[in-house]
Amino acid sequence: MRKIIMLCLTLALTAGLIAGCGGGGKGMQRLTGLSPEQVVATFQDLAKHQKYTEAALYVSPVSLASLSVSNFLKDDLGLSNVASSNLLSVRQLGQSGDFAVVLATLQDGVNTSNISVKVIGLERIKGEWYIVDNDTIAREAKYRLLQDLISNVL
Repeated sequence: MRKIIMLCLTLALTAGLIAGCGGGGKGMQRLTGLSPEQVVATFQDLAKHQKYTEAALYVSPVSLASLSVSNFLKDDLGLSNVASSNLLSVRQLGQSGDFAVVLATLQDGVNTSNISVKVIGLERIKGEWYIVDNDTIAREAKYRLLQDLISNVL
């Protein structure tokens, strides 16, 4: 009887150690210290490789509350096939306080002439830049400054 109890305790302890030693996989982390241009480039690269959960780390929490990464890619960036899209260039157009605007030139598909130029708004939260979708910028009062900044560069 004592051997059975010891065996059960050993198995329980071993199971506990295995569970506590990281069977859950590698946690996703956002790269820190990126410029607005780097945030957009990193977001697009992750989305292109269908890493939508990781790409979401670069979208503002307010935007994520109302839309998914794939909807942002289709609605705001106009990409029909993200996997075959290319970010040709990204350039910061302006910044005011915790808001910035970048201009992204995107190719929708490989070997196509379907090229679009999109203005993307970003917000700095706790020192890090996050993409804000157009509907949130238009809807939320706190983004009025960002809306004005976008209007000035168009």
